[in-house]
Amino acid sequence: MTTAVETMHETAHETSTESDTPSRKERRRAAKAAAKLQRKLAKAEKKAWKRARPKKSPWVTPILWVSDAKAYSEWCVRAFGFEIIFSDEGDKPTDATRMWALRHRRGHIMVGQTKSPELGAPGEGGKASVTQYVYVADVDELASRAAGAGARVLFGPKDEHWGDRCVGITDSQGHSWMFATHKGGCMADEACDQADGGEEPAARQAKA
Repeated sequence: MTTAVETMHETAHETSTESDTPSRKERRRAAKAAAKLQRKLAKAEKKAWKRARPKKSPWVTPILWVSDAKAYSEWCVRAFGFEIIFSDEGDKPTDATRMWALRHRRGHIMVGQTKSPELGAPGEGGKASVTQYVYVADVDELASRAAGAGARVLFGPKDEHWGDRCVGITDSQGHSWMFATHKGGCMADEACDQADGGEEPAARQAKA
């Protein structure tokens, strides 16, 4: 037979179990809070992607590494009809990396000149001659993820003078990549202001 004391213990246990179980109202409140947090995170991610690159700049841009960026860019103008929209000339050390930006309608390429031992023109001792330049929302997170996946980080992430925070990476097949998040200001914005929607030079001059 069940004693009065046992009955009291069973009743107390049931009461405790019921109190530990969230009520329907509490579950709804928790679900609403989780949904609100998810919307907040999604909104923050959307804003991060909007700020990730300069205005009108492509998400992915190849960089061609050459021995003389100025001469090669000018040759592309003569040979292919490309337009130079940005040149990284000025008072810089002779061993500094120099970049030029070329445009063909809505497409962009970068031309680079560097003393880096990992990069160079085709035929220069097995160096990478092309780098893919890709904008992402968080370059530091990308660098950490890529390193964890076995990529070789060549430099960075670090802030560059053209307004981007960059990391240089070599992938598992030896291809060269640079990932960047735009931090605002400087040369990148000026170059993009000139590259307005892929119009031909004559059409832009007619508007002036």
